[in-house]
Amino acid sequence: MAEIADREPMLGSVWIGDNILVAPRLSSIPFMASVAAKTSRVLIGGACMSSFALRHPIALALDWATLDLLSSGRMILVPCLGHAAQGPLGEKQRAEWAAFQRDLKDRIGLFEEGIEVVRGLWGGDWFSYGGRHYQLKEVALPVKPVQRPPPIWIANHPVHISDPKVAERSARRIARLADGWQVADSTPEEFVRWRDWIVKLGREEFGRRMDGFETCFLARVNINADREVAFNEGISFGTEYMRYQYSKERADRYLFAYGSADDCIRSLERIVEHRPTHVDVQLSSRDQMGQLRRLVREVLPSF
Repeated sequence: MAEIADREPMLGSVWIGDNILVAPRLSSIPFMASVAAKTSRVLIGGACMSSFALRHPIALALDWATLDLLSSGRMILVPCLGHAAQGPLGEKQRAEWAAFQRDLKDRIGLFEEGIEVVRGLWGGDWFSYGGRHYQLKEVALPVKPVQRPPPIWIANHPVHISDPKVAERSARRIARLADGWQVADSTPEEFVRWRDWIVKLGREEFGRRMDGFETCFLARVNINADREVAFNEGISFGTEYMRYQYSKERADRYLFAYGSADDCIRSLERIVEHRPTHVDVQLSSRDQMGQLRRLVREVLPSF
């Protein structure tokens, strides 16, 4: 599928899921290396790297620099915090951190410091850092990425945030640390509200220009002439893939576009009109290749 995307002018990127124990996914870094070796044009990134805070930033910085070299500068690092400890998949998140003998209470600190350390290691010959979780004194990464530095986006999904204070901290984190923002399970209206909020915070509170700030909207899609069949198949795939039983409300959010090609076109038009810099189409079906063919032949030509 990545090779097909690389040959298809209407597609510009390939996105790979990541976790270690929560869902049945291949290990993302070697998988991305194989995609880099088999492609020459498409951008490659994670949607999203939920294991980021569990990985040591020195090792991750070297792994990502290697990927950037293998891909000739096509990598986008998209860390996320993973599922909330008290959320629908919180038990699995807690179990994953317990298996690594890490305290889930340190997750945000490790996440933020990890971004600063990774970016610092990519930047110059020697890097020192004094944080709560990481302390480095004159560490030099032996391999530098092609991009100086590769972009770091943060994935964040407003649907999972009910506390206004948590939402504000999250928006500020993106505005302060990220080159871009990736979002899923959201409406176009939520996307616009959060995007404008993040850009405003970046400019007014952190003194950033934000002109080149990237946005990526993840839209899960199932194309089938029978709209009910498309919905049921899409949700069934999501339930099996994420090992989570979706409520009706969450199901409507999980599957952004479904039904006939025209149905999917109309749904995607709702987000495209707001001009995210990227739309990540996740095919929510066991028939991945069939859905990809239909996407390319029946949906994307309308854009």
